[in-house]
Amino acid sequence: MKKGFICPNGTKVTTEQCLEKCIMDKRCCPKSYLQYASNKDHEDEVGELYSVTELIRGTRESYLRRVKDFYEKPDDSAFSVLGTKAHTAVESGKRMIWEGITGKPDDLDDEDGGTLVEYKTYGSYKMISILGLEEVPTGEIGKRGAVKKEWKKTGIPDLEELSLQLGMYQLMLSQKNVPVYHLKAFVIVRDGNL
Repeated sequence: MKKGFICPNGTKVTTEQCLEKCIMDKRCCPKSYLQYASNKDHEDEVGELYSVTELIRGTRESYLRRVKDFYEKPDDSAFSVLGTKAHTAVESGKRMIWEGITGKPDDLDDEDGGTLVEYKTYGSYKMISILGLEEVPTGEIGKRGAVKKEWKKTGIPDLEELSLQLGMYQLMLSQKNVPVYHLKAFVIVRDGNL
């Protein structure tokens, strides 16, 4: 379980110690950021059950994160905090439990005929693999003498993670007799490299 943070000077402190009073001369991050980065709200909401999102990470890693104490640099939680904030702003689903797994779909759009929507914040590399893009040479030489390249859809889209998550939510909703006819990911690309 995430016990706390590794301060810039290398000292390990519990989340409670960090939030109560910083041991440094001044905080490395705002207190509200550290609260999100602590992941305490998620742990309280999920309890002992594993969430769909945790299980995408992999069974062994999810298990070890639950039974072994670990500390993390606040910076290492940046993408997690970004994703949590984005989800909090847009999610409208309710937490469900099925077969000992808990999950909270982001949105079910009834206007679109039962479309389950998952909001994601991905970096360029992840988005490129999902789209099945590869950088290929054009055969032209650029101004600096290098061969120009362009993105082409030549690879197979990597939809495994999205399929597993949305598929599990679809199963959970079907147990509640909620029809889902379409699965959709709404992705915000968090950097400009794509």
